[in-house]
Amino acid sequence: MKRLVLRMLPLAAAALASFGYHGEAQAQRKLVYATYLTDVYAVTRADKWFMGEVEKRTNGKVKFETYFGGALLKASDVMPGISGGAADIGMGAPTAYNRKNYPLSQVTLPFTTDRVDTATRAFTELYGANAALRKEFESKNLRLLYAMGFGENTIWSNKPLLKPADIKGIKVRAVLGIGDALNKLGASTLAIPWPDAVEGMQRGVVDAMSGAPFDTGVDSGLHEVAKYASDIGRMGVYAMALTAVSVKTFNSLDADTQKVMLDVAKEVPEQYLKFVDEVFDSAAKKVAARVASGQLQVSSFSDADTKALRDTIGSDLWKEWYAVAKEAGVDGKALLDQYLALVDKHNKNSTHKPGLTRVMAAKP
Repeated sequence: MKRLVLRMLPLAAAALASFGYHGEAQAQRKLVYATYLTDVYAVTRADKWFMGEVEKRTNGKVKFETYFGGALLKASDVMPGISGGAADIGMGAPTAYNRKNYPLSQVTLPFTTDRVDTATRAFTELYGANAALRKEFESKNLRLLYAMGFGENTIWSNKPLLKPADIKGIKVRAVLGIGDALNKLGASTLAIPWPDAVEGMQRGVVDAMSGAPFDTGVDSGLHEVAKYASDIGRMGVYAMALTAVSVKTFNSLDADTQKVMLDVAKEVPEQYLKFVDEVFDSAAKKVAARVASGQLQVSSFSDADTKALRDTIGSDLWKEWYAVAKEAGVDGKALLDQYLALVDKHNKNSTHKPGLTRVMAAKP
């Protein structure tokens, strides 16, 4: 009998190992991930890093089934899809493609900062500190895991845009506050989803592409399609890439897995900023080579024009957003002031260099 008990001990230990901290069997869990972007961008590279770390730190207990490039959910469907159960987790830009449902998240307005690291850290801190902003997601069955500032806005065009007056009359793809700003400058804007707009630029459907982060534009090949590129007054970072998980899915995970996901999520913003530096440097060299060959011209609005745009159109955009936030029951000025204070705080440690600045320093 004693020998039988001894022989059974290893089997009992193996059985106990298959149970979690709370005594529940730990079967492998598959989570479906979806985004509208392909996996070459800094934001999607960060998502892949997150998923890889979660799989590793849970010892394979969690596995991700991934759908990039809109294979499962298109740009406007990502957040609604996660909310409704079509995917468990995903990355989208709801402030661009589901604008009416995410008014407070649009606090990353044009002319607030052109530094990706500053915007990423400021929005992350704002989300943790502002209950109304969190409610914007939680009320839709979404738990925001982390936020990543898209690259600063760049415009790619088939005609030179050297000053504000040059914007008048052009047909340009643009979204969010960038589109609003360009409308005020006399452009005709079209809110076309990014993948469709890139093809539209190639076919001449639009004269220019904006609402275009520098790296995203280069990764999409716009530097090979356009003849000109400009920062059009340093409108800066205007939107966040937001990775969220369904609250229902998250709550169905055991406590240990939840902790792993949240711990990894906290690390993503800084990991993302490393990818941004790599991607921006690589993109800048590609653009610089195109400039050196005479196939692309790069320009920047003068300091005087940049200040004038911020003081007039920028100020108008901020005030118009106050009204949008008020409709959501929030003091927009107070929220923007909170964000701007965080921008000032994180600007002190910013090391980000805008894409076109890197182009000027790059050697093709």
